[in-house]
Amino acid sequence: HTNAWFVGATPQLTTAVWVGDPVDSIPMINIPEFDADGYLGVQGGTYPAQIWKAFTDAALADDPIQDWDPPPPPDRPSVRLVLPGYECIVYEGGESVLPEPNAVGTTVPPGEIDPNSPLPSIAPDLLPQGCN
Repeated sequence: HTNAWFVGATPQLTTAVWVGDPVDSIPMINIPEFDADGYLGVQGGTYPAQIWKAFTDAALADDPIQDWDPPPPPDRPSVRLVLPGYECIVYEGGESVLPEPNAVGTTVPPGEIDPNSPLPSIAPDLLPQGCN
């Protein structure tokens, strides 16, 4: 509890807030004002987030509310790779295709990321219907 950060962004403004002692690592715990607010110590989601919101509200008070631009479309079609023994590739739209032997697959346990593939494996009970 010696340093606390919050970084937030809007389409118009990105701001970082740091709370701490610039000279020494003094824990921000058991401080009466913090205790009164129900905080045992300072974390990024407490006072730094409140400071960020107050600053951002004031800084953008005269600006219209803006939303983020939509993300660009993916560069390649969706595909899900699963564990050997469950070699079903599911393409966007739900079409299931069984690959040829020794085709695409991974030996990474469910939920982990294969360093040779950007796609996570999934547990057999989460396979789409038709993939078994």
